[in-house]
Amino acid sequence: MTNKSLPFYNVCFELIKDVLTNKNSLSFSVKKIKNFKNTHDKANCIAVGGLFLRNYYFISVFSKNVFKTVRVEDIIAIGICYIFGSLKKYTEKEEAIDLLKNHFSKSKVELTEEQLQEFSKLLEEKKKYHIPNVKVGTFQYFSCQYNMPIWLIKMIHSQYGREYLLPFIKASSKMPNQYVLVNKFSSEEKLIDELNKNYESITSDFYRFKLNTSIKKEAFVHNFTLIPIQQAAYSILKFLPSMSEGKVTIYIGDRNFDFFLPISRYGENNDILLLEKDKKENFELVSKIKKYNQLKSFSSFESSITGVNAYISEKQDMIFYYPRSSAIELYRRNAEYAVNFDVNNLDEIIFNQKEGLESLANFVKNEGYLVYVVDTLDLKETIVMIQKFLNSYSDFKLVHEEIFFPQDQLNSIYYYAILRKTR
Repeated sequence: MTNKSLPFYNVCFELIKDVLTNKNSLSFSVKKIKNFKNTHDKANCIAVGGLFLRNYYFISVFSKNVFKTVRVEDIIAIGICYIFGSLKKYTEKEEAIDLLKNHFSKSKVELTEEQLQEFSKLLEEKKKYHIPNVKVGTFQYFSCQYNMPIWLIKMIHSQYGREYLLPFIKASSKMPNQYVLVNKFSSEEKLIDELNKNYESITSDFYRFKLNTSIKKEAFVHNFTLIPIQQAAYSILKFLPSMSEGKVTIYIGDRNFDFFLPISRYGENNDILLLEKDKKENFELVSKIKKYNQLKSFSSFESSITGVNAYISEKQDMIFYYPRSSAIELYRRNAEYAVNFDVNNLDEIIFNQKEGLESLANFVKNEGYLVYVVDTLDLKETIVMIQKFLNSYSDFKLVHEEIFFPQDQLNSIYYYAILRKTR
């Protein structure tokens, strides 16, 4: 039986290793695997990969405390065998233990009886299992329980206090509400039937997805008839005026569908310039947008944030800035993002956000708007960022800013600031 499960184990191992070592998304790594026997085998492997990533911090601390290893290959092996013998039951307990022994034997490591007993206990107790030397109530305990990086737990605790921490952790560990904006430039048959069946109307063009599955699998989302957007993002429009014959620039620093909001709102009657740090990130949606003949004027270019002067020829009525951020909201939707994000890059991310704000501010006309948007709660990237900007740029004033927590009604991790140039 172990021999039968070994090929599937090897494929799962290859998939997870590619995600962790190459910092890829699970969906991207799946495309690189050539050894799936059939679609059922592929689906099961994806399920194992997802379970591993959603239990990564638990598995890695268990590996360190019980097996005294921090090697990526060992953590993957321990995690897969845990999933095989307990969470998914692809094998019996004894077979999962044999697979684990087989992995360590390749490194000429003989597992102790105590280690094997502890692993056997884990398989039996599953989520109720308590890792040795992890004290209840500590940051490490919450990290293991809710699969959250310790740096993020510490950040929320230091910036917002302990009273925010536990509600944040619990709310963040659950799948967030999913919303869509109806793409008014796209017409599809049977859309109304689909909206009536699986969606709840919030406004005439904004809906909540009622199912518990991922919205990415929905056909109308896949073809961009419906655009996934957070409700917090949609609320920005309440504080911005209608406009025609104006000029709007949008800068995107990362993969982000929220930029479709200003296009939907202003695209029919205003000139839209879209600048992207990496055009590959949003290539499919942008390619669709270019074909919409309802747009008054739309152009897009790839540009660094310091090179926008090559494309913005005159002052703009509105500039929307969606820079790369720590993107804490993504942790709730993509378990691999939480695992692969390098907190050591955060200072560089914050510097680039500041540089972008200052660069784009030069192109806002008098009485024009600069809108700054990030899907994070980090105070350095949100409230503090805007305060420092306003201290340096006295010709701008804050019209409205809002920060959203997952435990709040809108169930979002989000921040935006609407600034207006006054002279």
